Amino acid sequence: MIRLLFLLHRYLGIAVGFVLLLWCLSGFVMLYMPFPEMDARSSAIVAPPLNLGECCAFPDNPGLSAVPFTFARMEMLDDRTPVLRAGLPQAAALKIDLRKGREFDDLAALGSDVDIAGDFSRRLLDGALVSGPERIQQDQWTITEEYRPHRPLWKYTAADEAGTQWYVSGRTGEVVLVTTRRERLWNYAGAVVHWLYPVILRQNTALWSQTVIYLSLVGGFLTLTGLYIGVRQFRRRRTGRYSPYTGWALWHHYSGMVFGIVTLLWVVSGTLSMNPWGLLEGEGRAEEIEALRDGHLNWSDIRRTLLAARDQALPEGTVALELTKQAGTPVLFATLRDGDRVRLNARDFRREAVSEPQLRALAARLPGDVSLQEFTLLQEEDAYYYDRQQAPELPVWRIRTQDDERRLYYLSATTGELLLKVDAGARAYRWWFIGLHRGDFLAVLRQTPIRDLFLWVFLLGATAVCATGTWMAVRRLRSA
Repeated sequence: MIRLLFLLHRYLGIAVGFVLLLWCLSGFVMLYMPFPEMDARSSAIVAPPLNLGECCAFPDNPGLSAVPFTFARMEMLDDRTPVLRAGLPQAAALKIDLRKGREFDDLAALGSDVDIAGDFSRRLLDGALVSGPERIQQDQWTITEEYRPHRPLWKYTAADEAGTQWYVSGRTGEVVLVTTRRERLWNYAGAVVHWLYPVILRQNTALWSQTVIYLSLVGGFLTLTGLYIGVRQFRRRRTGRYSPYTGWALWHHYSGMVFGIVTLLWVVSGTLSMNPWGLLEGEGRAEEIEALRDGHLNWSDIRRTLLAARDQALPEGTVALELTKQAGTPVLFATLRDGDRVRLNARDFRREAVSEPQLRALAARLPGDVSLQEFTLLQEEDAYYYDRQQAPELPVWRIRTQDDERRLYYLSATTGELLLKVDAGARAYRWWFIGLHRGDFLAVLRQTPIRDLFLWVFLLGATAVCATGTWMAVRRLRSA
């Protein structure tokens, strides 16, 4: 039996050892260079400032008065074209060019009336020459499902020093991604390797997912058998030595004894990142958002607000204005150039911070028969509400329930919006994947330079285990 285990470990090492080594090496890159993506904050940074000088023309469509809307967001396509995106329940948002009063389903319908690429270059790239657009469905950086509602995409490339490329949604006209040459080059050595993201594999989501899961499981089994063999072989001998091996095998034995557990936990937690078979599935927060909204907007609400906005002094740096309902009452949110959101009174557009009684009333609307066990104003991050890349919004209100799920909710202390929900699935994902894989299960390990030192030590150890094993596998193949 033990001989079979030795053979399994040897030949599995030959089969997948190099993959484990690549995962380790690409992990170093990912510590400092995340995969290109745009969140709400980065989208606001590249957005044109809101300009209502040529607003507002509305479509001649009487049927709009009977439509319920979840939100109405006004922003710019370029420096002179305001647009309205009005959310619909269970459907894609209605899009209206407010300069000419026309509905549109895709960017091509607007023709040459908008100059998104030119405006982007003038504002952000000092007027650098732009080539494109290139019409694509997907490429290495837009391969994920989040871009599906925006396809086809229009890809532009600037002749600037950074090698900037950006992608515009063919459906909505939004800039959905911006990358630089440096990000792209480093990510070929980082996330593309680490996540097995080559387009030829990643474009088939089911195949890619199963490939990653089963490779990770095989890697975990390889590491587990290596640990067992290593412990079994580690004993004092007549010669005074504890290992029967020499050369590369000795280094592999001892590095495995020291860092084998870390390597096993890292590989297994990587498997869990894929949420195999729904093990760490969360509920999502659509139900909570709907409950906090408590009602829909009608077309007259939207028209009245847009027409009133033309004569109001909006907060400086406003790039978008959004109307929605909160606890059944219309409220306005202004998104600023730095990504911050400001709550405005929907009647007179004055800044209006949400009060603690209002927040408590909002919390009471959360779904389920729950009683609030804790309602705490957080001035700093906690184990669930934090961000490794940038400082999250603070302060926030944390609501802890004492129902069966023991859910956590985080509400913005400024706007009352739901920022994060932590249910049983999200809690398990936080600890079993993020905590083990990124090593940030303690607050001190989420701060540099301690985080970097901690991860470098263990990544170097895991790399030593995988590198010595891979070299032994290469030698075995060469001698076969």
